[in-house]
Amino acid sequence: MTHQLRYYEAVEQLQLGRRLQQWNWQLVGSPPLGIDIVNAEIDVVCSFSEPAIFAETVWNEFGAAGEFRIWQRTTKERPVVARFRAFGREVEIYGSSVPLRQQLAVRHYEIERRLLCLGGDRLRTSVRRMKQRGIKTEQAFTMSLNLTGDPYEALLRLEDVSDSQLTDLFAEAGLAEDSH
Repeated sequence: MTHQLRYYEAVEQLQLGRRLQQWNWQLVGSPPLGIDIVNAEIDVVCSFSEPAIFAETVWNEFGAAGEFRIWQRTTKERPVVARFRAFGREVEIYGSSVPLRQQLAVRHYEIERRLLCLGGDRLRTSVRRMKQRGIKTEQAFTMSLNLTGDPYEALLRLEDVSDSQLTDLFAEAGLAEDSH
């Protein structure tokens, strides 16, 4: 997967570990899951206690990057979002006062990672095919698994489902490793 290698080279070149060292942070999205498509975005989720300090640091560290913009959303948590281009990729750094493991992007990522571990190649192939057609990751998972409703909520409903229930779900969707 040459494009995945290029993703990690870009992450390394960005020096995220050094530049974001004072916050809990995590890469999320398709490339770390191994279901990325060419030039997938680099998504970084952070947790902070002081939004102004976080925004200032992100501005100072990444403000010279191409197409840099930063803003604070007006939702309850008042997250700070920065977007820019670096090393041929779109980068989004999302920071919130919500603890990292409780942030929706991290929860979705962990659910998707678990589904891929349990669902194997059939699920991975199904999701990747949909993504190649332009379908967003969460929707690709829910479509592959025949889940209904809002894709983001549907994935969250799987958070506490047992492995055996997920295995049954894969079978019902025709994605069980032994089904043909």
